Amino acid sequence: MSRVLTRLILLAAPAACLLAQPASWTVVSAASYRRDAAIAPEMIMTGFSAAIAATATLAGYSVLVRDANAVERPASLYRVDPGQIGFVVPASTAQGNATLSLRGGENVLGTANAPVAAVAPGLFTANSSGAGAPAGYALFVSPDSRRHVDLFQASTGGGFLPRPIETGAGEVYLSLFGTGIRGWRTGVTAAIAGKPVPVTAAVAQATYAGLDQVNLGPLAADVGDRRGELPLVITVDGVAANAVTVALNPPALGAWGTRGNLLEANSELAVGELDGKIYALGGYPSSRQTQTTVQVYDPVEDRWERTTPLPIPLNHNMAAAVNGKL
Repeated sequence: MSRVLTRLILLAAPAACLLAQPASWTVVSAASYRRDAAIAPEMIMTGFSAAIAATATLAGYSVLVRDANAVERPASLYRVDPGQIGFVVPASTAQGNATLSLRGGENVLGTANAPVAAVAPGLFTANSSGAGAPAGYALFVSPDSRRHVDLFQASTGGGFLPRPIETGAGEVYLSLFGTGIRGWRTGVTAAIAGKPVPVTAAVAQATYAGLDQVNLGPLAADVGDRRGELPLVITVDGVAANAVTVALNPPALGAWGTRGNLLEANSELAVGELDGKIYALGGYPSSRQTQTTVQVYDPVEDRWERTTPLPIPLNHNMAAAVNGKL
């Protein structure tokens, strides 16, 4: 695995994820960052608490998991950083409702409740957000060679974008890394843009505790019929992991391609760029109602979000970025 991927698996989560209130304790999948979701035995978790000091060390903290059978076990810890801690759910944790306690020495700093299931699949992503390019690689196999290429690449604006992967020559396999997968019983499936992809393995990966690996392929020739950035979804025992994005047979330089759709179809609107993000402001859609809506696009995540609306409806408007403001 590349050094970038190793860093991701070691839970270098972004500071933007520190959403917990003071003295609270919030636990999420270290891969998908889903809240209010089930957890699974041997799953890698990230916990957020303002009670974790800026000078924290692993020796000063512990996480205990009390399962549905009232058995309490210590979780193995990955690392601790200001406001957050990484840990692995104990392997023998029984299914049902569990309580996870964060302790500093003998003091309980917070508790959280979570349902425990056999699987709770999540895929690691290059931006440590649960979205965008997966933390994984493509394997190209031809009669006389084998080579690996990361499924992500650095963006000039910061973060990572999906790396373009051509599927025309030889066999192409994808390897993705996640957690909460190894306990599957009935089956693991995968699809790219809705087209099924063979799953050749879904197993525990031996390098890090709690890390799982899913191998896909070979990719069929028609998977790349929809050229460009495509959603890849893995389902484990009927439970879908967070969708990630792969770039297959992308348009050539100078050609047009497609990315994420606006959340609200619109026209006669202003478009502006600020800090690497694209803003769509106001507009006059088919409803013939002038809008206050502001939609913002993150090209790294290929994702639109709504943000603070305009104070008044506007159409046929214009936008410009000046001195760091839109």
